[in-house]
Amino acid sequence: IAGRVLRWQREELVAQVRLANLQAVLALARAYEEACNARNEPATVPGLILWFGDQAAAKLDMLAQPPVDAVKVMTHHGAKGLEWPIVILLDLENDIQDRIWSVGARSDADLDVAEPLKDRWIRYWPWPFGKQQKVDLAETIAQSPEGIRLRTEAIDEAKRLLYVSMTRARDCLVLALPAKRGQCEWLGSLNAPWLAPDTVSDSVCLPDSSKVSCDFRSIQAPAAPSVSKKPGLSLHWFPSPAARTERLPAVLIASALPGRTCEIIESASIGQRIPLGAGTDMTALGNAIHACLAVALTDADVPLDEVRTAHILDGFGLNGAIEPSALVRQIGALNAWIAERWPDCHRHAEVPIESVLPSGQVLHGRIDLLLETQKGWVLIDHKANPAPRARWEQVATEHGGQLSVYADALARTTGHPVEEVWLVLPVAAGAMRVRAGGAGSMDVNQKVHPTD
Repeated sequence: IAGRVLRWQREELVAQVRLANLQAVLALARAYEEACNARNEPATVPGLILWFGDQAAAKLDMLAQPPVDAVKVMTHHGAKGLEWPIVILLDLENDIQDRIWSVGARSDADLDVAEPLKDRWIRYWPWPFGKQQKVDLAETIAQSPEGIRLRTEAIDEAKRLLYVSMTRARDCLVLALPAKRGQCEWLGSLNAPWLAPDTVSDSVCLPDSSKVSCDFRSIQAPAAPSVSKKPGLSLHWFPSPAARTERLPAVLIASALPGRTCEIIESASIGQRIPLGAGTDMTALGNAIHACLAVALTDADVPLDEVRTAHILDGFGLNGAIEPSALVRQIGALNAWIAERWPDCHRHAEVPIESVLPSGQVLHGRIDLLLETQKGWVLIDHKANPAPRARWEQVATEHGGQLSVYADALARTTGHPVEEVWLVLPVAAGAMRVRAGGAGSMDVNQKVHPTD
């Protein structure tokens, strides 16, 4: 890691600072592991990230102190607990902000553990005067008891910040005071005028009459220096690969898979073709037929009648698009066909399936109908496609990828072979038994076992 960081930088000093920061992060990670060991808890990456957040909230994630000569710029708050030979206090020309026009919390009583929010409230006064800075009403509010209390709290906080900042210096403390603003409000809050006397002197006289050497200088801001680039320097980076391998998606949705070449090895006629109204929403029709088939195939003791079918079709906005009686007859024909071809099967409708594929991808899907036979599974998927028989091969190809992964996942998940795969078209009054083909595909009509 150190070598890479050094190669990323033009300046050695910057690289050393970044290396020190990396070491500080590693030290925090080791502290997290030790805390987990002490509590007999597992150390995890999400836990480490949350722990980093806790450290930052508690201001315990201090910047690393690399062994280099550098100027460190930080807030008065961030300097707590650190020390340097020379410290320069900036921003003293700013006024003390009392936060009267902001969100503030207040407690009017000591903490009661049984009622932690008792006598506690939040105050929010938004500034209602737009871009105006000097408003008589605002001055009146500032002189109110609440305004005076907030002003007192702000001054006390300024004193604490000054104490933290001024005690960071080991050898020399520099106060950067405004040259044209007269009295400094921050230093004025200390009631210590001797810190910034009006007359230039070589010492500061403390209240106990002792003296501390000092130096007063008036500094004019210089012009911005011109930055010259060093010739012949370039950043080092990893070599670009000659080729990139496309990453496979982590999750596969079976219904969204692309088509795959299919062979129709058998077909059957089921019932009579269902006429559709003009402009029928085929997506809504497919969902409605799935719902009706699920109702009809889930519980044999609760038959699907025309009233229930009409209610389902209305729910999908298909009132008038398809006759409920025609769909009921077609589902009845499908039931009779299944009972004749697989008389001893057990039916499972709308079966959710999830499987980790050999590629490491996770497959999610829902099989419309599974028939459990003594020889193995019969996988049935129904589509609302009204295509005539001449176009069935195209329909099978469109859904070949979905059927292939379903059969593979089903065999791997259950350990039982998939004997047959059928694509049923209730609207077109037919069904076809398919076999997927093509390079790299799987024969879904093979007896696929988990060890294959």
